[in-house]
Amino acid sequence: MNSVSGWIVIDPFVHIAVKGDSCLLYNPLNGKILEYGDSLVVELVRDLTSPENLLIKRISLKDRALPLSVFGFIEDLRSAFMGDFIEADASAVRPIQFPPVVQVTRAVEYIRSDENRSVGEFAVKYLNRLLVYVNSDCNFDCDLCKSAYKQINWCTKANQGTLDIAVLKSAVESINCARLRSISILGGDILSYPHIEELSRFLGKKPTHKIYYLHCENLIRSDKCLRTLELQGSRLCVLATPQVTRPDLSRASQSLRDLQIDHEWLIAVRSDKEFLEIRSVFESLKITNYRIMPWFNGLNIEFFEEMVFIDVDDLARSGVSMKEIFAHQRLNKRDFGRLIILSNSDVHGNVNHHRLARLGEQTIDDALLEEMRSGQSWFRVRGKLVPCRDCLFEALCPPPSNYEIAIGRNNLCHIWDNHQPP
Repeated sequence: MNSVSGWIVIDPFVHIAVKGDSCLLYNPLNGKILEYGDSLVVELVRDLTSPENLLIKRISLKDRALPLSVFGFIEDLRSAFMGDFIEADASAVRPIQFPPVVQVTRAVEYIRSDENRSVGEFAVKYLNRLLVYVNSDCNFDCDLCKSAYKQINWCTKANQGTLDIAVLKSAVESINCARLRSISILGGDILSYPHIEELSRFLGKKPTHKIYYLHCENLIRSDKCLRTLELQGSRLCVLATPQVTRPDLSRASQSLRDLQIDHEWLIAVRSDKEFLEIRSVFESLKITNYRIMPWFNGLNIEFFEEMVFIDVDDLARSGVSMKEIFAHQRLNKRDFGRLIILSNSDVHGNVNHHRLARLGEQTIDDALLEEMRSGQSWFRVRGKLVPCRDCLFEALCPPPSNYEIAIGRNNLCHIWDNHQPP
């Protein structure tokens, strides 16, 4: 090998990150990750990724001055199936390959190029989820009321108000519902919304999935009201905490089965102890259609560090695809395509961010236009956040969630503080 010259090639499907004096290569086909802190290897990778080289560069392995780290790098590429060294004499034609290029969506370019342009069909087609808080009325005072809805889909009495049914129906009619993945209805207690029956009949005619969110306490005391709703083609998401009693849980579950309502349970927990206890209760009742989600209450950061924070091994096991990596670099797939209408008529891309429009005074198109221009929710990516923007793993990590906002920390991981490249 010490007397050979040719081309060092990195395969175009490999994700490469070069930040400061370190670099990373990731193979989405097998989950292999290579990291380097050696300055010569880092500069070689930086050179390979330049527009002039396009992941191909001629080197001579007969040069005894070539450091061992470069030989090791080539062997690493081969063993991880990320690239190779192609022997060739000086007269050989340079190989050609075209690495993929990430492009901003046409709608963003179109709208941001001229502030006087309307949203048009470009942005409207990206709207795929609509969450509607129809009211803020509820007879219960739960610990989660003012904060959980800012982290996960949950009921709340915040944002006092009751949506005008005519205005709401007009807003829904302005949307091509066939493009929507779902319309979610939340409250307050949605069963106390004075127009809930009319709304369920109206939405029942729309060709999209409907999800109704109802707290277990309200379900137990108003389960008969569900009989009056048009829930065919819909799902009921029953919200509960580990404080729900086993008899109440059993009664509510039986009531839903009797009514033959498609449903699932969503449980918010604050600790590992609560997680284990509520899972045991559901298993004892032979209830399998449930999800358990963490809730940050300001005092349980240790629980999140144990159950939510990720590390390098988690990323390697996740098998993130190149398509997902490209998406991570340009948009927040948690928020992208979603609008939220609060009970006070404010429209948001994310309830933690500024209002986009006010229903009744402005339209859904106005909200979409403002979100596409500001990018505060749909385009909140790690590449714009500190410290994630300086981390080699930035594009491999899942997009920022509402937990980061609640905790006040952008990197919910053990990578930035504890990990050093070799």
